Amino acid sequence: MFAYCNNNPVNMIDPDGYAPWLHLIQQGVLMLQRAAPAVGRVAASAGRAAVAAGRAAASAGRVVANVARSAGSTIANTARNVGNSIQQGAQRVSNTASNLWTRVTTGAPAPNPNDLHHIFNNPTHNHNLNSFLQSFRGNEVHAYNAVQRAISNSPGLPQSGVFEAIVVQVNGFAISVKGTVIDGVVRIGTFYIPG
Repeated sequence: MFAYCNNNPVNMIDPDGYAPWLHLIQQGVLMLQRAAPAVGRVAASAGRAAVAAGRAAASAGRVVANVARSAGSTIANTARNVGNSIQQGAQRVSNTASNLWTRVTTGAPAPNPNDLHHIFNNPTHNHNLNSFLQSFRGNEVHAYNAVQRAISNSPGLPQSGVFEAIVVQVNGFAISVKGTVIDGVVRIGTFYIPG
């Protein structure tokens, strides 16, 4: 009687009778959607751990450099460079994890260097973000991604189109965000702290 859904009408669906396995694919997609935020949080934690390890390695490199000064400046410079390279690599891992987490939770693209320069370093526009940026230890990618996540969850966001100066709270700062919503994805144009 229920052959169209492999004799299992409670757990399977197959309205047209040609794809009884479709329900399994739908369940798999739902499980992936539910797991994605947890994967992002794990990736972000791994990134933070990598940054901490990089800082420790850079610190150890400086200690070795200080000890090695008596042995010669070449060894000292090499030790310092190795420590700095490890710290830079760890920062890249952290930024990648932050971007991944933001992409998973918001669907927005990663910030590009021009966006970051316009928002944080543009000498013609003072966005008043120095204290805000310091709350992220000066990491522009992490600060941008935090604003992206906050604006994507803002109740005042339109379904589509341009939005002007929606205020979101991030790390205790009231950030005004301008941008647009395209296909349900928020694209930040700029953000600033009014001053």
